Amino acid sequence: MPLAAVTKSGIKIKEWVSRYATIREAKGHLRGPLFGNRLGHMLSAKEVERALMERLQNVKDTQPGRIPRDVGIFEDFGISRSFR
Repeated sequence: MPLAAVTKSGIKIKEWVSRYATIREAKGHLRGPLFGNRLGHMLSAKEVERALMERLQNVKDTQPGRIPRDVGIFEDFGISRSFR
């Protein structure tokens, strides 16, 4: 899928995808989807969203001030919505 290397808001997509691909290769994952499960199958959008939201909630719970208290991670964000 064609993507900009860097978004207008400064997100370095190419850099982060390259880093993740390097980690996957180091673990022996040379084929299959970049975002796959342990069996090498592509993750569903629902699985990716759940994992991301759980990580954001963990940041909110463990690092006060990084994400405002009034932000509802599961209520206010989603893969189908903009993260800005």
